[in-house]
Amino acid sequence: MVAYNENRYFWTINKHPMILLIGASGLLGSSIGQTLQEKKIPFVAAGRNENKLLKAYKNPPPFRALDLFKPTNLETALDGIDKIIVSTHALFGTGKTDSSKLDRDGIIALINYAKTKNIANFILVSVHGAANKHPVDFYENKFFSETALVNSGIPYTILQPTAFMELHIGELFGKRLILKGKAKILGKGESVNNYVSVKDLADVIAHLILDKPKNQRIEIGGPDNMSKKQIANIYAKHLLIEPKISYIPITILKLMSNLLYPFHKGISRVIKMTIHNDSYSNAMHNLQLFEKYSIQPMSTEKFIELHIKSVRKVI
Repeated sequence: MVAYNENRYFWTINKHPMILLIGASGLLGSSIGQTLQEKKIPFVAAGRNENKLLKAYKNPPPFRALDLFKPTNLETALDGIDKIIVSTHALFGTGKTDSSKLDRDGIIALINYAKTKNIANFILVSVHGAANKHPVDFYENKFFSETALVNSGIPYTILQPTAFMELHIGELFGKRLILKGKAKILGKGESVNNYVSVKDLADVIAHLILDKPKNQRIEIGGPDNMSKKQIANIYAKHLLIEPKISYIPITILKLMSNLLYPFHKGISRVIKMTIHNDSYSNAMHNLQLFEKYSIQPMSTEKFIELHIKSVRKVI
């Protein structure tokens, strides 16, 4: 039996099965954890920093130390676990925390150890567009970890979400529009991309972890495909402003990426990803999981409305 003790603010574990949520204090991971708590689904949080976890939750879940950059304590972390959710990534990582060390090597080490356990459901959050020999190493690293899971014999679901609204629309773009009435668009801003809310993705994962896995890769995105120019116009409409938009040409971005590579591979990687996304349409329409679980995914315009209210509430 698993009981939730509201006085002590964490799940008390009396009997398996148990879910291990890796990356529980990150943007997506904390949203998954909060959703699991709302649905009274018990889980154990795993990560490198317990203090960061305590800040991410009103009622912090049980914690197990796990550093996938140097995965030496997998036995302790997976003790008694029969379901795993991996929501962590190292897109911005460099040096000792480079993407290759977590998104490829660390997750593959986790999968290899999990093969020795009786894991009933392994959910790996990857990225839309993961592919071998991708020009951006992050996508290739995710492809290798996907392949390891597919070949592991562990029952799995691999989710390939598009860009997160909260990060790529809100924090990295729209926040400056709200605060200063201006924004920088990297590239031409005309290529169309898809965005999904981490809250909607977390809701899907909370359903998937209780289902019997069907051993499949699933692309998942939000209901809209939009360019950065279109997104800027939506912010302007709700802010009642004429935004000041400046553009950084692709030639400058390429130079910046190359110059930064020896000093910070993570920032260089993100610029390179921007260059790639500015050159190709990343439009997609796959709402099958939202429809299956009767979830109404957040539209881009609704997110922008809520984002404006949230930022204005703080200032």
